Amino acid sequence: MCQALDVLSPRVRKLHWTLSIFVLVSLVIIFIPLLQCHLFTYRTTIKRTLKSHLAFTLTPYLFYLFAFSYVPLPKQQLGSYHLFNNAVARMTVLGTLLLGLLSGFGAVSTAWSFRPSVSASEEVTDKDINSAAAALERVRTDLSQRQREAQESGAVQESPSWLPTRLFKGPSGASALLQEIEGLRALESQMARNLDALQRRRGEIAFRRTLKGRIFVIIGQAFAVYCVFRIISSVRNLIFGPSTEPGLSSPDILTHLLARIVSFLPLPHSIELTPHAIASLARQISLLLVGCIILSSVRAVLRQIARVLRVSSHSLGAAFLLLFLAQLMGTYLLSTLIQLRTSFPPSPLHSGPGVVPPPANTTATPPNTELDAPLDVNGPGAFEGSGEEDNLFASLPEYQLFGVLFDASFLLAAIFTSGVVWAHKRLNRAEVFT
Repeated sequence: MCQALDVLSPRVRKLHWTLSIFVLVSLVIIFIPLLQCHLFTYRTTIKRTLKSHLAFTLTPYLFYLFAFSYVPLPKQQLGSYHLFNNAVARMTVLGTLLLGLLSGFGAVSTAWSFRPSVSASEEVTDKDINSAAAALERVRTDLSQRQREAQESGAVQESPSWLPTRLFKGPSGASALLQEIEGLRALESQMARNLDALQRRRGEIAFRRTLKGRIFVIIGQAFAVYCVFRIISSVRNLIFGPSTEPGLSSPDILTHLLARIVSFLPLPHSIELTPHAIASLARQISLLLVGCIILSSVRAVLRQIARVLRVSSHSLGAAFLLLFLAQLMGTYLLSTLIQLRTSFPPSPLHSGPGVVPPPANTTATPPNTELDAPLDVNGPGAFEGSGEEDNLFASLPEYQLFGVLFDASFLLAAIFTSGVVWAHKRLNRAEVFT
């Protein structure tokens, strides 16, 4: 914002930008993973010395750093020994992969949740709810009866709670009883989830029949159409490759049409929408919509992580989820800044007929020059006469280096999620994304 409004001097803006990027990268790569390793290895019931506690914490953290060092770099970054530059590039690779997976999952789940019609077999009636509740009550009654029989026979005391039933070496009758109890518990848990999903589905159908619900459905279906277009655009980008003119390309067809529609609106004469400006507007619209897709999928992802962490204490699980969400949002922020790079050209002082925009000139740069390191402007001489020293986003890697990775992970997650939805609907009437 300071760059767009030409607030503060270029040197102050550059110093603040460099410090902010350094803090962001340090949090995501160093401090948050270290705290996660601490939560993963810390146990209040086990007393350890300070040295042993540090050893237990640093062991998985060192494995994490070792694995992080093997994250592949873009070919423009190969041969660079700038530690911070390589860390940012590797963080961007992981962030692009993660955000692509979340976007693919969110696109399919959104398109499925707002599908235009619901068949009669998917309608949830009171008879369905009552039947599921009665079946669940019968299973719970059988489970209580079997648990009482096990307590009376002493079979529960024969097998520790942490020992699997299949390893129980007691009498065959007691072993069969424990196996039956374990099966009834699994069945009771599954039937309870199905009943809860049916109740949620009935409430959702009732809400969609109201005026507010109809408006919500219309907005959701429009967003679902964009998700379908985004999947088609990813297929197109993977088959035909990205555009040879990044400055004039749009992420997908729909956002380009939206940008074109905006260009026909009555705007002040001081605002001139050139082809570069329209493409930049399309990228910003696409970035906003992809962010909405990611937010729609983060809720389901956090719920699944909470189920995995349910074996731990509630405070430990909440802390781990908070750290994971902070790491995810930090990665998303860096990826957003990289995608915004082409939306902020150099300042008017350095723009003109003789200045070539950086995206169109990247292929002509020799592979082993200092320009290949995207963050070398943060090192010594960063504030010395460069034609783009006012463009802070030029210090980040180009989004074109990671576009194919995002499209591939996006499409892979969309295909996998579609398969899971199809298989789940064949086996169960309950909704998948609940």
